[in-house]
Amino acid sequence: MPETLCAHWLIDVARESGLLHADGPAIDSAASIADAWRAVARSAGVSQAHLAGDVARHFRLALADLTAAQPHVVTMVPERLARMHHVFPLRETDHEIVVASPDPMDIEGEQLLAFVTGRHPIFEIAPPDAIQELLDTRYAPDRAVERLLDRIGAGLSAAIRVEPEAAPMRSSSRSTARSGA
Repeated sequence: MPETLCAHWLIDVARESGLLHADGPAIDSAASIADAWRAVARSAGVSQAHLAGDVARHFRLALADLTAAQPHVVTMVPERLARMHHVFPLRETDHEIVVASPDPMDIEGEQLLAFVTGRHPIFEIAPPDAIQELLDTRYAPDRAVERLLDRIGAGLSAAIRVEPEAAPMRSSSRSTARSGA
């Protein structure tokens, strides 16, 4: 029995916004959210930021202002959860946590955020590549080079080796005196 390909929700949004016509890309609903955004933006000839505006309008959600993230809110969402569901915490109140997300349909992520933070999650829309950049810089910035090399590929990362800087050697005064210096 042939497997049926179910179209990704992002294609429907792009079509309703007039960005794509019936001959748009074929993206399986199981595709990663980042891959779906890249394919739709490329096919429509627009930036991911432009596509984010259309997604936000379609779902009647706010467009995330990634420059206004409150630094302390990052500690409320574990890195693993943020990466798994591609969300970035922006701000919080006593009852809500606002996160940037490229996927307003991520109900599992919404439920996990509510459970982990004890607050009602509010999604604001942002492109996945912009969220990924924030995840890489704000969560464990000391591993940013390692993650970058992982993305570039194993072959290249094997060719480039980052070694810690060696401490300068100090000569003791005794060894200097013995050598007659």
